[in-house]
Amino acid sequence: MLPSTPGSRAVLSAPWRAPRRRGLLALGLLVLGACRSEAGLELVDALEPEDYTVVVLPDSQIAAAGFPEAIDAQVDWITAHADALHLAAVVHVGDIVDDNTDPTQWAAASRYAELAAVAPTLVVPGNHDYGPGGSAASRQTNVDEHFSEHEMARLALRHGSFPASSVENSFQLVDVPGERDLLLLGLEFGPRDDAIEWARGVLDDHPGARVLLSTHAYLYSDDTRYDRAREDQLWSPYSYGLAAGGVNDGEELFEGLIRARDEIDVVVCGHVLNDGTGLRTDRQDAGGVVHQMLANYQFYPMGGAGYLRLLVFRGDGRVEVRTYSPLLEVELVDPDQRFELALD
Repeated sequence: MLPSTPGSRAVLSAPWRAPRRRGLLALGLLVLGACRSEAGLELVDALEPEDYTVVVLPDSQIAAAGFPEAIDAQVDWITAHADALHLAAVVHVGDIVDDNTDPTQWAAASRYAELAAVAPTLVVPGNHDYGPGGSAASRQTNVDEHFSEHEMARLALRHGSFPASSVENSFQLVDVPGERDLLLLGLEFGPRDDAIEWARGVLDDHPGARVLLSTHAYLYSDDTRYDRAREDQLWSPYSYGLAAGGVNDGEELFEGLIRARDEIDVVVCGHVLNDGTGLRTDRQDAGGVVHQMLANYQFYPMGGAGYLRLLVFRGDGRVEVRTYSPLLEVELVDPDQRFELALD
């Protein structure tokens, strides 16, 4: 989403879309609750053979529109540190570009496709990746012209998509340390009923896998899920033109899929502004828990200042969450940016 006001944890006194200049790099040191990390790996404790990392890429729309160097820094850093991080996968939460019909933006963002050469890479479309000008007035998207479902999943054990040969909804089965494979499941912005039914089939076909689900609009910044019964949530999937073809918001996705599927352990999303973060854990019907997290930095300088999230899955069942900018070589260490989760 395009912001209305900067979030409370944004860079001090900086506009959300600042003029493009390298001098903005120094502003990264003014981020509240940040610390410097030259190599970028000091923030992750030594990894054991049974540990692995999933990189989560937040909304990149503003970077694609004016600050491609932020995308370049992310891609170059992930590629250079893939082995050291025991990189298992890369997941983008949507709003890949700001304007779905701008080929220049898609060209900038398509650098993310290069990551498929080092790890299975999954992308999902956000509202700005749909419709004329990124208006989400329809389900028309140019994402498949730049991100091939087969190419993005070149290192996956198995993969598939809905509709066929599209990345709007897709899955990838990834071989990771331990007894359980990792299933990456990506769902479109405000997923249609047919997409959710497709997802149920994917889960039925891969019993025993640990599932990480990515979708664009799911969790709100007050740690609640999107719920059309509420009137105090901005940017609901129901407020866009594509709702005429059917959508499900966060609460409907939880009740219609996630709650009944104990194998879904982690949900990641973006879209929401305010302070750009959210986190909640819920009990599922079979007794497991699912951790749901929001991360969006598009209102920071340079369209997000290059921040990404590292989800470090430890062999003892913990997930360490870190927020880092390869562009600024800065880690965010506030409690909503650096924390730990316990898996079942």
